[in-house]
Amino acid sequence: TQSTGLFFCKAPHLGEMEFFLHLLKKRGNIDKVKSLIKTEKKGNFGSVTKQKYNNKKIFGVRHYQTQKDTNANNENNNNTKNDETFRLSLPEKTRSYVEMKKLGMLTTFDTTQSNNRSVGMDLPFVGSPLPYVLLPSHACKPVFGLRKDEHHYKNIATISTASITILPLVPASLNASTIPLPKVNIVGHIKELDENMSKEAFEKYKAIHPGSEAFLEDKELWKYYVLEPSSVFFIKASKNMDIVSPENFLNAKSDPISKFARPIVERINSTSQSDINLMCKEFAQKTVTNAFIFSLDRKGFDVMGQEEAGWYEFRFPWEHPIEDLVDYKYRLETFVKEMRK
Repeated sequence: TQSTGLFFCKAPHLGEMEFFLHLLKKRGNIDKVKSLIKTEKKGNFGSVTKQKYNNKKIFGVRHYQTQKDTNANNENNNNTKNDETFRLSLPEKTRSYVEMKKLGMLTTFDTTQSNNRSVGMDLPFVGSPLPYVLLPSHACKPVFGLRKDEHHYKNIATISTASITILPLVPASLNASTIPLPKVNIVGHIKELDENMSKEAFEKYKAIHPGSEAFLEDKELWKYYVLEPSSVFFIKASKNMDIVSPENFLNAKSDPISKFARPIVERINSTSQSDINLMCKEFAQKTVTNAFIFSLDRKGFDVMGQEEAGWYEFRFPWEHPIEDLVDYKYRLETFVKEMRK
C-alpha cells in the first residue's frame, strides 16, 4: 500500500483568550464570556483561518494542503524549508522517533548460516524485535541487553555491525507492516558496555520495561551493548529516504514532548479513533477510517488515516511550539474531544 498524499492541517492553538476562558471555567465564571465567531480566508493555497466559539471553547484553525514531496533526498528543497515552520528539523525528527519508542527491530549478520547459502537465496540476516533504553551518558544511542544463548549474541561476536529499525507508534489493533509508515534506521557497530554502564542499563530497563527484572536478574546470562551509529536514515512514508549524519543526529535538540509522548498517544488512539477520523474530515476534507496519531512533538502531531485508495499522512501543527508537557496534553485532549460536539 502506498501513501497517496500528505496534508498539513493548521490545528488548534490556545492563545490568550483560550487561557482566559480556561481560568474563568475553573472559577465558575464561564457564563460571563460571550460567544465569538470569526472566519477569514486568505492566500492562494486554500488557506483558511477560522475561529469559532463552540461549547465554551475557542480554537484558531488553519488548513492548507501541500503537494507530495518528490525530492526527498534534498534536505534543502523548498518544501522542507516551508515545513520546518511546522515540523521538527530532520535530525530532531529522527531523534524524536528514537526517544519516543522503546522497541525496535535489531538485525545482525547471521554468521552461522552465511556459509550454507547459495547464490539467489535470502541474505543471511537475522532480525527480531528488541526492547531498548537510552542512557544519559550515551546521548541517543540505543542500549540493549542480549542473552548469551541467542543468535544476535553469537553473530556480533564475529561481525559487530548491526542495524536497528524504529517505527513510530501504532495501535496494537493494526498491523504496522501493512501501513506505509515513516521509520528510522540506524546502522553501526555494537559495543559492549562496562560493568558500571551495564548496571545503569539494568536499572533503566526496570523503569522503562515493567516486568523485565524477572528475566534480567540472571546477570551471568545477559550482556549489555550500545549501538554506535555510523549511518542514520529517515525513511519517509513514500519510501524516499533522507540521510542524517550521525553527528547531527546525536547533537540534535531533544524534543521535550516526544520523549514523553508514548502514553499520551496510546491512550488517545485507544479511546478516540472516531474523533481522529473526524479531525481529518473537518480540517483536511478527507474521509478516512482507522486514523491514529503516530507522533507528537512540540510543533504538532502526525496522523495516519486509511481510505479506499490507500493511506494518507496528515500533519496538525500548533500555532506556536508547546514545550510544557501538561499544557500540551491538555490542549491535545481538548482538541480531540471537540470533535464530538
